[in-house]
Amino acid sequence: MLNFDLDMTSIYQMQYQFGFTTKDKLRSAVAAGYLTAQGYAEIVGDDQAKQGDENEQTSPNDQTSLA
Repeated sequence: MLNFDLDMTSIYQMQYQFGFTTKDKLRSAVAAGYLTAQGYAEIVGDDQAKQGDENEQTSPNDQTSLA
């Protein structure tokens, strides 16, 4: 069986930029092994370990969450 090592960071980054995915879903992708913690940090601009609010579901297009 073939094993492909795919880097999904660029796909998730595009989805996040367009508002198709959230930080919570990206954290789930890290937990499932589809995205690395480094890829998560590149996409959202912060470390997964430093997430204070586990229920935060914001994207760059969500104007109500801008502080």
